[in-house]
Amino acid sequence: MDIIDVQKQYEPRLLKLPNVIGVALGKKGVHDAIIIYVTKKVAEELLSNEELIPKKLGPFPTDVREIGSLSSL
Repeated sequence: MDIIDVQKQYEPRLLKLPNVIGVALGKKGVHDAIIIYVTKKVAEELLSNEELIPKKLGPFPTDVREIGSLSSL
């Protein structure tokens, strides 16, 4: 399974999580990764198991990036 297939598989579930506003493909260091954009990062201990973003999706690492709220121009 390639990274695009993994993104397509998990993106609908990820977008239902609190604070998640986007999912993209990118790099984490030198590795291909699935990037999850959130309005605000929250400490893992404050999230339920269902709200945690996995460290990996399939064989690919995830990278959670805080970008704040988005609005159209």
